[in-house]
Amino acid sequence: MIGAGVLEKNISIRDQGLLDDPIFVKSTALINVRPLRTHHWSGVGSLLKNYIMFSRTPSDYHADSCADLAKLWTLPEVAGKTRLNILVVLTPLFHGIGAHHFNPEYTWPYAGCSSVSIRSRSTRRG
Repeated sequence: MIGAGVLEKNISIRDQGLLDDPIFVKSTALINVRPLRTHHWSGVGSLLKNYIMFSRTPSDYHADSCADLAKLWTLPEVAGKTRLNILVVLTPLFHGIGAHHFNPEYTWPYAGCSSVSIRSRSTRRG
């Protein structure tokens, strides 16, 4: 980002507290980065779900197996600002339990798979 001319003072990397971070509040561009992981209600936590922390009431988006997640992208803090989406599949997480959970025991290294294999492997340990 700095190499592209963005001042360091205008860059923030966060997973929580986005609505209280002045950089995110006044942002004009977002880069959405998330590791691939399972999710208890939606099945898979991916880029679509990553913007849930822009909501003060994340639980509003969990009903009906997270059917309304796409609405997150219409929130004023998000709408029209995403410039790049990066889904990290190099070390997918299986068996995510709860918000912001990570346990290296439930990850595996990407060893080269077709996109079909990645989709099927992302929802089972192996």
